[in-house]
Amino acid sequence: MAEAIFSALGEAVEVNDETKFDALSAVTATMASFYAILETQAAWLVQQGVEYAAARAFLSGYCVGLVHDAALTEQPFSAMVTQSMTPGGINEQMHAELSRRGAYDLYMGALDGVLRRIQGRVAGSHEE
Repeated sequence: MAEAIFSALGEAVEVNDETKFDALSAVTATMASFYAILETQAAWLVQQGVEYAAARAFLSGYCVGLVHDAALTEQPFSAMVTQSMTPGGINEQMHAELSRRGAYDLYMGALDGVLRRIQGRVAGSHEE
């Protein structure tokens, strides 16, 4: 019954235990950081002389395209990462730089912290 209700909103994912539900819940904590990344990109474009409204429109459409591509395939995201990088290209450069600086490891660590909070293993933080 719940799947039928939530399927109307998008892809419904059913899990069979509370631990998995907690993990899915933790990932929903990425909403603000998603928008912060877009705001960072928009601010960078503004520094390059692009009007904010144009930067916002471009980035919104760009993200819709990426999400649409992800929704149309069942490939692992790791395959999409590889396919989106031309050897020696700018996507490869950006991904390598973020990897080298530990950006993805930081993201995983932040998700671990949110999961601990959801599971009640650490007091809630109001540093959000």
